[in-house]
Amino acid sequence: MVNSVLVLVLLVGMSVSGCVKVAKESKNSEIGTQQAKAMNCPGCDLSYSNLSYTRLNGANLKDANLSYAQLKNANLNGANLSGAQLTGANLTGANLNNANLNRANLSRAKLISAQLVNTKLISANLSGANFNGANLCNALMPDGTISHRGCE
Repeated sequence: MVNSVLVLVLLVGMSVSGCVKVAKESKNSEIGTQQAKAMNCPGCDLSYSNLSYTRLNGANLKDANLSYAQLKNANLNGANLSGAQLTGANLTGANLNNANLNRANLSRAKLISAQLVNTKLISANLSGANFNGANLCNALMPDGTISHRGCE
């Protein structure tokens, strides 16, 4: 666990090349509940990483590879995930409010009970994604419509 915490600390504010190098070293590691405020890691390879319970609010993960990553209960409020690969990612209970997921690939992702209020999903691939219990209130959907699911 100590090494994985160090990995997350190194990721914060790193350049793309450093971020990718460290991210590859962290595959299958458990990062835990650390905070990565203002993480700037566009294009990072974080596939298969365990980022559950991590606070990534406002993170720039544009075009990042998060395929099969564990992001259960992660806070991605306001994060830029446009163009990100999230195939098979587990986002159960994640906070994706106000996030940008335009052009993201969420095929076969688990978004059970996730919060996606005011989230942008224009041109996102949602095939096979599980949104059971998810709140999509005012989310901008792939076809440009506004979802009212979860609005009360």
